[in-house]
Amino acid sequence: MPTHSSRSFFALLVGVLALSVSASEPISHSVQWLLFEIVEDGVVTNKRAALDIYASQSVNGKPWAEARVAVLTIDHAKRRVELDPFYCSTDRGTIRDLRIDDDVLSFEMMPFPLSPDRPIRIVASREGKSSIYRVSGAGIWSNFFTKNPMTIEWKQVSSIELPYRTIGR
Repeated sequence: MPTHSSRSFFALLVGVLALSVSASEPISHSVQWLLFEIVEDGVVTNKRAALDIYASQSVNGKPWAEARVAVLTIDHAKRRVELDPFYCSTDRGTIRDLRIDDDVLSFEMMPFPLSPDRPIRIVASREGKSSIYRVSGAGIWSNFFTKNPMTIEWKQVSSIELPYRTIGR
């Protein structure tokens, strides 16, 4: 028959094991297709974006992330919308400076292969324990023509209205 001290020890052991199991669960974020207006130097451009992010802090402590970006460019001359998809990941080196916490995820991504000098800093904040995120993106780039610095902002919106039904690439 177990003694009181052995039952207490067993209860303490079970409690410690339960804490260590829950503490070792990875932190994960899944941000599903959020929409953005792209703003350059305070002016809304003819570009919109959709962003999808998966990120996790694994049990061994190594964080990883991937992001899928679809940039929609409204082309008034051709009366259509051009679609350009991009993929970024820590494995490819196109996501760097990744930080993962329970409610916040941040990283720098280089979605444009021909312009690696144009990174976007992404910060995603989860609202409580829900799957709702507030996400923003920002960067300071050099203007192609004047070489002056310009600010880029991805402003989260609830919907995107497109003026043309034709989407091309």
